[in-house]
Amino acid sequence: MTRTRRHSFEEEGPLHSWNKPLENLPEEMTVIWSCTNTGCASWMREDFSFKEVPVCSLCKSPMVSSQRSLPILMSSDQQVKRFRKNQQKAKVTDKVLQDPKEAPQ
Repeated sequence: MTRTRRHSFEEEGPLHSWNKPLENLPEEMTVIWSCTNTGCASWMREDFSFKEVPVCSLCKSPMVSSQRSLPILMSSDQQVKRFRKNQQKAKVTDKVLQDPKEAPQ
């Protein structure tokens, strides 16, 4: 009998640093399409809709336009790297403000 261990991202976090979720992502009000079927929770960003009035891809019901606060999408790896670098700088600054003895020399 072979035992297999399932990896749980909630328990241990991602395996590689580039897979870490970004913290404190800036959000903005975004126009979305929401499914009108009460039993379906499907939605999509308006920017990713190919039709003027889309139909839900899961249940084929019509969709209505609405807004939702969503993270701003970053379009390139450079933007993601820059954002992560700024996050690290902010963490160091916060530590220094809390305890100046821990400032990097």
